[in-house]
Amino acid sequence: EKNLREGLNFRLPDCLRILRLGRVPDAFHARRTAAKQYSYYFQVGPVNLPHLQRYTMWCRHPLDGAAMEAAVRSLLGEHDFSPFASARSGAVSRVRRIDEAAVTCETVRWPGSFCGSQHQVWRLRLVGSGFLKQMVRGIAGTLKLVGEGRRPAEDFAAILASGDRQAAGPTAPASGLWLERVWYPEQEGIAFLEE
Repeated sequence: EKNLREGLNFRLPDCLRILRLGRVPDAFHARRTAAKQYSYYFQVGPVNLPHLQRYTMWCRHPLDGAAMEAAVRSLLGEHDFSPFASARSGAVSRVRRIDEAAVTCETVRWPGSFCGSQHQVWRLRLVGSGFLKQMVRGIAGTLKLVGEGRRPAEDFAAILASGDRQAAGPTAPASGLWLERVWYPEQEGIAFLEE
């Protein structure tokens, strides 16, 4: 194992390193077996802060966190996520499982008196077994409408049940989307790869 690890690390660029090696079950698939955590960030304030604009979606008006949290609870479990995904997704099955869905908020203060105000950064966090093309961005775009009071939180369950992309809101910009973590769940029999 040590010789293989060292040989592979010699060939890899410096930014990649193999720390441990081990056997996996025959049914293991590097991409499909992995759990993923995506977050989408909304910046809320009177102006689009320059240091955040490349990493968040700017919202001028306050968002209703309680309504947003109620909406994302509908996403938990196994569903056909077609309404939130790109119509051009090449996935054979559009059924995915969301294990965790949460909405949180932090206040951001810029040093000095830049803009003379505080900004909020809202975070949509989704953990699941797999995601369709633009699925998280479709959820985020619809969630923004809920947060602004333009759609009720109950719409999320109805949108999922409809199976219709037109029922959901617009796809949010890519700037707020972050793939934050990828790991292999212990129940898959490959706990040695866990962080």
